[in-house]
Amino acid sequence: MSAPHGFHDDEATRRLLRSRPPRAALDWAGAALGGTVTAARPLRGGTASAVHLLRVALAGGAVERVVLRRYVLPELNAEAPDIAAWEARALRVVEGLQVPTPRLLAADATGARAGAPAVLMSRVAGRVDWSPPNMDLWLQRLAGLLPPIHALPLPPPGVIRPFAAYRQDSYQPPGWARRPAVWARAVEWFHRPAPALGCSSTAISTRATCCGAGAG
Repeated sequence: MSAPHGFHDDEATRRLLRSRPPRAALDWAGAALGGTVTAARPLRGGTASAVHLLRVALAGGAVERVVLRRYVLPELNAEAPDIAAWEARALRVVEGLQVPTPRLLAADATGARAGAPAVLMSRVAGRVDWSPPNMDLWLQRLAGLLPPIHALPLPPPGVIRPFAAYRQDSYQPPGWARRPAVWARAVEWFHRPAPALGCSSTAISTRATCCGAGAG
């Protein structure tokens, strides 16, 4: 049986995303916390960046577990060379929000020290679950995180990237979709005119549709 949602890395992609980060990246992460990285483990899911759980030995014997994301795909960096900087800004915007969001620890926007654009963040407990036993409850919990995010005051212009539609190779529902009509409806909305960003700070429901604020 094939894995859900297409996590089928070929060997080259697996080496790029799942192999141990280079020494430069580990040294940078350790220095950012004032310690030394003693272990690195790739995290499941995700195909756009290399994401590893690091174990960092701190001065005095304490141990901290943090997450290192490195943007190592050449095509992605060519398309969005400032992607790590944007992610770092988004994490700062949602600091203190009463939803489980990582805390930004350090960022190397250009990759000058880490060898690739990178973001170091706190670890949020959880696991990848693409086949939940109760899909309705799973979706309700995901959707429940959105109102407090959209209720945040808008940051100053330029902090969060404006919404911009992107072009995909195909807009056909995936073969595993059980409700292709829902996918078709989503594609229809995707192709509508881009939302205006001059949002007021009133209704949450309005922000969900007209504001491009988010952590991604």
